[in-house]
Amino acid sequence: TDQRERRVFVAKPRADTSHGGGRGRGVSVSFDTILALDPGPTETALVILGNPPEERIPARFLPNETLREYLRGLHQREDWLLAVEWLECQGAVVGAETFFTAMWIGRFVEAWGAPYVLVPRRAVKLYLCASTRAKDPHVRAAVIQRLGEPGTAKKPGPTRGLTGHMWQAAGVALVTAASIWGKDGPALAVREP
Repeated sequence: TDQRERRVFVAKPRADTSHGGGRGRGVSVSFDTILALDPGPTETALVILGNPPEERIPARFLPNETLREYLRGLHQREDWLLAVEWLECQGAVVGAETFFTAMWIGRFVEAWGAPYVLVPRRAVKLYLCASTRAKDPHVRAAVIQRLGEPGTAKKPGPTRGLTGHMWQAAGVALVTAASIWGKDGPALAVREP
């Protein structure tokens, strides 16, 4: 079979609990490209990871409204999977920015209108750094280790141009890739819109 094809679990609506809420019954899907997002309340980091990765990883920041329109135009690509960093409860008080980010995650998924995965930040840290206590610099170092050095202006590397939250989006892409293209990634539920 195609190396990119792997059985993944599709989350079913809550009303269907006949097989454990989606776990246990897989469907065969194949995705060539992962569109990974690290969402924020006003702008979002976006990274595109192909299988195999491009010579230079496409990445950028987009205002949320612009990204939503961009996603509406891309949802017809059946071989692309949207991967979004998901918010997790950490027991701390959160502000309005967190709620606006959650609202935008829902808007992005709705605009996408195709299969997607929600990737908890904890899964990114645990997979890339083997610790849930890892910080952003650790995630950045793990992304560089897997994808390559940024390089220089004259000799750019695959991660050249990645800054700030783009590193976290690249981490989301790598975890998703390990889950759907590899054998060592965490179990992520591919959800239908």
